[in-house]
Amino acid sequence: MPPTYPTEVTMDVHLGPDELMAGMRHDALHGLGTRPRELPPTWFYDNVGCRLFDAITELEEYYPTRAERAILLAHGDEIAKASQADTFIELGSGTSDKTRHLLDAMLQLGQLERYVPFDVAEPTLRQAADQLVNEYPGLVVHGVVGDFRPPDLIRLGFAPLQLTLGDVDEAMDRLATILATGAWERWQHAPRPVVT
Repeated sequence: MPPTYPTEVTMDVHLGPDELMAGMRHDALHGLGTRPRELPPTWFYDNVGCRLFDAITELEEYYPTRAERAILLAHGDEIAKASQADTFIELGSGTSDKTRHLLDAMLQLGQLERYVPFDVAEPTLRQAADQLVNEYPGLVVHGVVGDFRPPDLIRLGFAPLQLTLGDVDEAMDRLATILATGAWERWQHAPRPVVT
């Protein structure tokens, strides 16, 4: 039996109660003052909203989750091999259910070291991270709770089909800066010797 290493979840929370209220206030003032009126779906994803969304994804009428899962099942090995990545960063990770297909493929290739889920829903993110460290002993899981839209937050509950192109461009610019500067790569996230 291969050795296992202590596993822990670390979490950066960039979207606390004050930031949530500021973000919601900004979105309400901006969105309800425009034509057509709009509110981003980000505000649906509290504890109840996350559970509701998970239930919706199981409905016969809701095909995107099944289609994404089928793609990852069919092509996860190819994706993992082509990426040559040891770190998986997932934007809008939610429960990380589909993620496991790609994590499994990375593990089979011996390249899985870190998983960095980004989401707006802290309780859902924490629960998913705790489950993953139990399922993948030795995996470094570092969650990030945040928002990438104004007012100068880093919200990465990322749903490009539900955002403007400007929001997507700004989010990608911020993510590129994080990755280019290595801001996410602190000692707490250093790889363990092996993931079993």
